Formats: sequence, structure tokens, C-alpha cells
Amino acid sequence: MKRILTAALTAGLVLSMVGCGSTAVSTASSTASSTAAASTEASATEAYPAKKVILLCPSDAGGAMDQNCRLFAPYLEKSLGVPVEVQNMGGSACWVGWSYIDNQAPKDGSYISYANFPNMITGYLDPTNTTGLDNTNFQFLEMFTSDINAIVAKPGETRFNDLESLIEYAKTNTVTVADAGARTDDAVCVAQLEKATGVQFQHVHFENTAGGMAAVQGGQVDVLVCNVSEATEPIESNAVTGLGVVDTKRSDFLPDLQCTGDLGLDISCSSSRGFICAQDMDENAKKLMCDALKAAMGDADLQAAAATAGVTLAPMNEDEFTTWVGEQNDAIRGIYDLLDQ
Repeated sequence: MKRILTAALTAGLVLSMVGCGSTAVSTASSTASSTAAASTEASATEAYPAKKVILLCPSDAGGAMDQNCRLFAPYLEKSLGVPVEVQNMGGSACWVGWSYIDNQAPKDGSYISYANFPNMITGYLDPTNTTGLDNTNFQFLEMFTSDINAIVAKPGETRFNDLESLIEYAKTNTVTVADAGARTDDAVCVAQLEKATGVQFQHVHFENTAGGMAAVQGGQVDVLVCNVSEATEPIESNAVTGLGVVDTKRSDFLPDLQCTGDLGLDISCSSSRGFICAQDMDENAKKLMCDALKAAMGDADLQAAAATAGVTLAPMNEDEFTTWVGEQNDAIRGIYDLLDQ
């Protein structure tokens, strides 16, 4: 579940970031029967100015971002009152799609985009980023989901059994920490934990969580940083030992594990995704879109569908989402030089 220009992107555009897939464009309509049927259920009292909305997924079809968009689109269509179509535009670690939103897409409310974090932030902070874009080019409309980072060790680990004992052990011993790749949310989590505690881990970057999970189970690395969704089943089946979650509160899915908040550490790390638009999107359309996004997030049918799909909803309105992005921007900027170690 992994995996944050100009009008014409050149073939020379290369970003050293985690990928969101190779360049591809495909479309698929959401499943509502007709505009008229959707309009009868629209929650907004004012008609939306665009006759159709493209929800741009800046990754190829089939991945977690694409699945999230297709899960959500029918409920946004229901609350907005116009058809919502998912369009994939992968490439350059999502920046092909995001650059299109900023540079080429109409600003009349007919286009919004999905975005993943911290990938977007590590992307625009990358010194090799040639897009010229950052968080100031976008408006952050509604957070959709957030998957908190968890730390696990091999089954039967005796040197440490929770976050506190892991940190104490790491103060005087070398601890190898696996993640799913440099500049992923996992790597950001390791770096933020280092800065908050003063310890230094030995980073081991894998291409994905599966590689790190096999390595920690086999004892080739000491611990693995992944996400709660990836850690819950292995912990419950005793395939790994759960040590804790990197959040200010305990996880509802893993309530017995320590959180960094238990240790007095004000850090929270996750793989998060939400809906964004260009900075200069029509203001009236943006207001109606925010209202519709909020209504869709509160839809009981969406909540049930998300639970079935294993997606943890984490609603934040525009103000909350914007503040959160700013906080993450500052935090990641402060540890960016640690990500490639």
C-alpha cells in the first residue's frame, strides 16, 4: 500500500523520489447511473459550476492511490451533484499529474487531484526537483486517509520489547532499521525519531515493505518501520514483535503498543493522502467542492466501504489540512539531510 513543470514535460525530467508509476493516462468513470440521479442527492443548495469533475490520480491504475480514488469518486459525485471521473496520469513520482493540475488543467472547478504525503513534500524539497513547484502552488481541500507508522522486531526479540527499551538500547548499541526506501514515509519516520530522541540508527533501505518484513523476520535487520495496516496481521499472528507506533496517541488497531506520545515525544508519522487543487482554482467552485468533500467523508456508506477495504479515514477540512501540510513541511525540512543515510 506504499507508494509524497512546464506545460510540456521534457524527457529529461528525473526526480530522485519514490515512484508513483510510469507515465500513463487512462480514464474510468465512476459508477453512478446519470447526472440527473446524482443531482437529486446533491447536498449543496447551489449548483456546481462545472458539468463534470475529473479526479486526477497522479499514479498508474491499480495501486493504492488509484484504489482510493475509485472508492471515493461515487460518493463525491453523490454529494457534488455532477459526474466525477477518475483519470490516471502517472510519472515522475506523481509530478506529471500535479504539474498538469498547476499548469494546464482548467481552474473552473472541473479538475482536482489526489496527493500523497510525505512523498509530495520530500519531492519538492529535493534539490534535484526541476518542476519549480511546492506547497504554495496548491490548495489542500480535504484529507482522506492516514496510515500511522509502526515499528516491529523479529519474533521473540529479547533486547527490547517496546519503544522505550528500543530507544534506550540504541543509545549504546548499533540498531539496524529497515524501511521501504529512502524518502518514503518510513524513512521520514526514522529520521524524525532520530531527531526527537538523539539516537542514531543504521538505515537499511529496501525497495518495498515486503523486503524489509522478510529481513526483520529472518533477523537480518533489527527492526522494521512500516505502517499499521502492514504490521497488524504479522503482529497478531506472532510473525513479528510489535514495539510501538509513531504517533501522539495509541493506535485503535494496536492499542497494546506504546506510542511516542507515551514517551512525551510530540511526533506523528504516517502515509497520508488527500484531495488538492491548483492555488488559483475558482473560489466559488472551491467552496462548493470543500462542502461536497466534507459531505462525502461523512457518508455512512463510504465509511462502511472504507472499513471493508481496510482504509482508515482521517478527515481534515481545508484549514486543518493546510495547517498539517505546513507542519509536515517544516518537520521534514529539518530532517531532510538524514533521509539518504
